[in-house]
Amino acid sequence: MWLLSTDRAELHYFVSAEVVPGGYAILSHVWTNDETQFYDIRAVETRCKETGENPRDFVSSKIREFCILSAKHGYTFAWADTCCIDKSSSAELSEAINSMFHYYSLAGVCYAYLSDVAAKDGKLDHSAFYKSRWHTRGWTLQELLAPRLLLFLSRDWEVLGSKAELAEPLGSATAIPLSILRFEEEIQDVSIAQRMSWASRRVTTRIEDEAYCLMGIFDINMPMLYGEGRKAFQRLQEEIMRTSTDTSLFAWGRFTNSYNLAPRNEEHDHFSPSSYLLAPSPGSFVDSHSVKFEPHADFPVKQRAITFSITPSGVLAHIPILVLRNYTIAFLSCADPILGPLGLFITSCPFAADRARPPFHTSINTVDYPCRLLSLAAEVLHPLRALLGLSSASKGWEWANVLFAHPIPLNTEAPRRALTQLNASLAAPFRMPDASLHACGAEGTRLVSIRRSGDVVGLQFEYRKTRPPALEVIVRLGLCLQGRDRRGTGTTSAAGPSASNCHWATLHFLSDGSLEDILEKSLEKHKHKSAESRVRRDARNITGNLQ
Repeated sequence: MWLLSTDRAELHYFVSAEVVPGGYAILSHVWTNDETQFYDIRAVETRCKETGENPRDFVSSKIREFCILSAKHGYTFAWADTCCIDKSSSAELSEAINSMFHYYSLAGVCYAYLSDVAAKDGKLDHSAFYKSRWHTRGWTLQELLAPRLLLFLSRDWEVLGSKAELAEPLGSATAIPLSILRFEEEIQDVSIAQRMSWASRRVTTRIEDEAYCLMGIFDINMPMLYGEGRKAFQRLQEEIMRTSTDTSLFAWGRFTNSYNLAPRNEEHDHFSPSSYLLAPSPGSFVDSHSVKFEPHADFPVKQRAITFSITPSGVLAHIPILVLRNYTIAFLSCADPILGPLGLFITSCPFAADRARPPFHTSINTVDYPCRLLSLAAEVLHPLRALLGLSSASKGWEWANVLFAHPIPLNTEAPRRALTQLNASLAAPFRMPDASLHACGAEGTRLVSIRRSGDVVGLQFEYRKTRPPALEVIVRLGLCLQGRDRRGTGTTSAAGPSASNCHWATLHFLSDGSLEDILEKSLEKHKHKSAESRVRRDARNITGNLQ
């Protein structure tokens, strides 16, 4: 690994972190656009060799202050991810990312530099600390968890306190248990679902990094393949499955109980990410913050080990299942403190090529929303069995070999497929570029589904940054048949509506009905003033709810 000398900010190479004399300090921060890179340090070193000047005087203010503080605290060497990794070497970059958690855990001290937090009269500004961007970035999660001594610094490089001292405000900002922040509990003792939930609201610049930044937290090593997109998080979960028996890896998504459970005769949702065993992203674990793995829990049948293995056909599981009249439930050997033991809804895929051995999908459609997990507490399960009944062939819980469909078909989830179809015709009244979807995703908004009825299009969005449950909004788009186009001709071509015709939009909450219900309602005669006021009123309502 490369380290900076704290007196001159020159690069020195060591074969491992363990052999650095006197140990080293390490920096945790949020990247900006003007960071000092590895090649910048080399260029400054070359220039200063000729002039005899100290290279530390010519690096960025962040690196200079970091070196000065490290030297003040007695460290000869320091490490920063911006300038101590030669990113022109793919092998070195891969080694550094795989070793990152190790680097931070072995550091004598880690400085978390908060550029957006100022000390208030020499004390911590709790409001600014809570809102700091440092708490929202994917890479800073392991930088918070790995070091034994973590000091938070203000933008003026004043020490605000240590991780242990600031455990309570840190817990509020990150949803990480105080027992972890105070070293009363080891990370490895926390369930996989809980650890995933810590990353569920964090973001990374590159999609692949949402997986790579979690490798150390799960003690996983795997090659870096930038460009693979969402496959990175799938690979991470596959590696976790190979090295751990913790079945909370599959305890993500929506929970339900018997009170809002009712069968829905809907088309099998083959392309929804919730229909697959592994999660599409860390954000899927947002509601799993209290799920615990209980390997010694009371099994509903004779106890054996629940096993999962990856095959070319999917994920093969040996697991207890309960077959009811309308549903099949798999026992997960994990529990929630409120809901109790958890089960996973599974359904056989009707589109399987091999009908004799179809793969199973997860989740079912309830009255309210697609749901994956069910409470198996006695007060919930017993009414459920009475409500739905056992099938005539069922003997209750039984061990079975279940083949789960895997992996998630990338770029074929239902909303994106429907959007592709919508954008495929030049005569379509509305188009939504992929860039717009990416912009929505960056703000925490996800396109859930899309429907079209004639020239009216309905888009259902889910806003995940609100507290659970997520806020879901339906946007209904239509074409004004009375208004004139922008050129003043007021004409419509035979091939379809003119692209310059006036359009209207209405906003709805799910309380107004499902997406299908809203689209099926007969369209009232369009009036400009009433429609315009409706849009403004609904927009104010949406904004108020988001705030």
